[in-house]
Amino acid sequence: MADSTVVTVAEYNAAHILLDTPQDAGFSTGNIQAAINGATDWLESQLYQPVQQTSHTDIYNVQQSDWCSVDTGGNLNIYLKYFPVISLDNLYWRITPSDNWTHEFATDDYSYADDLRVIQVPFANPFWPTSSVYQQVKVVYSSGYLQAAMPNDIKQSVITLTAALLSRGYTTIDGAGQVHRLLSQADWRMVNDTIDKYTRRF
Repeated sequence: MADSTVVTVAEYNAAHILLDTPQDAGFSTGNIQAAINGATDWLESQLYQPVQQTSHTDIYNVQQSDWCSVDTGGNLNIYLKYFPVISLDNLYWRITPSDNWTHEFATDDYSYADDLRVIQVPFANPFWPTSSVYQQVKVVYSSGYLQAAMPNDIKQSVITLTAALLSRGYTTIDGAGQVHRLLSQADWRMVNDTIDKYTRRF
């Protein structure tokens, strides 16, 4: 697995939150990166989604899930599982399993609202007004944040978790209970606020 890019080792060292002890001064770049990776892995597990740029290929059954449906006005609405969206690359549809995704919506066939996390196809919806037992769409997209655009509260949470791990000689976090033991109450509240803000809700 690639190293976390939420926070670089240089950013961590520049944060001035290392404890002033000989042990902290002795951490290698590899030690720090391993702890950053562990902190990032734990945070993403609590958010139920990656915060680093990640590519996805999601397939939805139309009208058979909460993610994709046709409303009473004939609009096809597709709610993406991960946010924020960096790029929306391809949007395919099919009404038979033998179709190997040969039908693709043109970019001007749909709109995407990142605040609502919904793709809407208002006019070129192939599932309206006719219906088929087999109706699917496939979305190819990237979500998360580029390193340069990573929100400060996510960075600070990873830095805080990394410092706590290093101060105890750990590189991974095993469950929320260990986090409570690692952090002060104030630091835990800060990390928990970040989790509440960025968690994927459905």
